[in-house]
Amino acid sequence: MKTSDLKPWNWFKDENNDKNRHFSLPTRQDTRDVWRSMQEQMDDIFEVVQRNMPNWSKNFMKPDIDIRETDDHYEITAEIPGVDEDKVTLEMSDNLLILKGEKKAEHEEGEKNGEFHRVERSYGSFKRILNLPEDVQPDSAEASFDKGVLTVTIKRTPLAKNRHKIKIKEKKKTA
Repeated sequence: MKTSDLKPWNWFKDENNDKNRHFSLPTRQDTRDVWRSMQEQMDDIFEVVQRNMPNWSKNFMKPDIDIRETDDHYEITAEIPGVDEDKVTLEMSDNLLILKGEKKAEHEEGEKNGEFHRVERSYGSFKRILNLPEDVQPDSAEASFDKGVLTVTIKRTPLAKNRHKIKIKEKKKTA
């Protein structure tokens, strides 16, 4: 009897042998490496494309909005820096609050004003539509504009005082 007969069978003895390598199925690690490499290549492509894309933000503007609820009113604030108050309109219709406005570019094209190397500020028209809850009192809406921040306050209808919780009973199990 040989000592090699006492060892358990090595099922994977030829797995790393180069002459048999092209016959084996890809391992999980091999597929992970391929996907990782492909993902890195895609990231590189998107980075190059993004770097060479024109700045689309100069034609797009969407003001940031905060909505706060208190017991008696809603307070909606919208940041619209660089927009003049007379360029902003605010309307309420069918439980919708519609905020519209426009920010004009502050520079003129031409050599007399110099050449821009980069423009990152947003310009253009904007429109935000907010669906208001049913408990608003539309006639109570008030708005103010200070330092590029629009604040809208709308009173709420008081909730019914006779509200109460209903206890949910566990269903009885039948055998």
